[in-house]
Amino acid sequence: VYTNKTHAETVEQTVNRAAVAVKQLIYEPLAAAEAVVTRDERELGCLLLDLGYATTEWVLFNEGAVVASGAIPVGGRHFTADLAALLKTTTAAAEKTKREIGASLEREGLDINAVEVPSLGGDGNHVHPARFAAEILHERARDLFIGVHRVLVEHGLDRLPRAGVVLTGGGAALDGLEEVAEKIFGHRARTGRPLDLAGLTEPVSGPEWAVACGLIRVQYNGNNERLTSRGRNGGFLARIRNALGDFFEMGGGHDRV
Repeated sequence: VYTNKTHAETVEQTVNRAAVAVKQLIYEPLAAAEAVVTRDERELGCLLLDLGYATTEWVLFNEGAVVASGAIPVGGRHFTADLAALLKTTTAAAEKTKREIGASLEREGLDINAVEVPSLGGDGNHVHPARFAAEILHERARDLFIGVHRVLVEHGLDRLPRAGVVLTGGGAALDGLEEVAEKIFGHRARTGRPLDLAGLTEPVSGPEWAVACGLIRVQYNGNNERLTSRGRNGGFLARIRNALGDFFEMGGGHDRV
């Protein structure tokens, strides 16, 4: 996995200046996988797509290991921008419409409903068929998934995700994405939400929390391993383990990449 050194150093410096020490940089899909992908899925073959604000990063697992990864410069903001441009409305109204309509063309009542959005410049409102809005989002989703699928086909990896496709990240909350992904990839698709959480989990149960929860799990696993091998450090590391253990119920079958 490669990244721009300057960009990585800028992020690290920014965090450090906020009085938080950066211990390790982790590729987002790998962190997300720690929270949303099971051991069986990794073994059978699984494709994880982390749909962010401006980009979508992906990683392909097979036989428990990473066999490919990549990134597409398309994220949630592009879905919103498409709606704003074609509905001729504001970004805020487009975002609201995106969440209400979704990308499914099979949604009940799609042909009889309409969406009303404010026009640019505040000169009244526009009314559009709900299907028109859904088709805009559907086409953007198709383009995104086709871009990833094309890479898999070029490398002969398109049959590997036998356990299916996992969509996570903030962009994965869009209704109907699983349906589009299944048609493009030819495999079952699901929304990846953090697994094996304990305690007050509702605030962090959405796919947008996958990376954050995965980072916590990576840190927990690392501390737990050191605790096992170094008994004399038990005091401090045990407190970390106990604190995070209240948040995660370990034993969900997640491996550390």
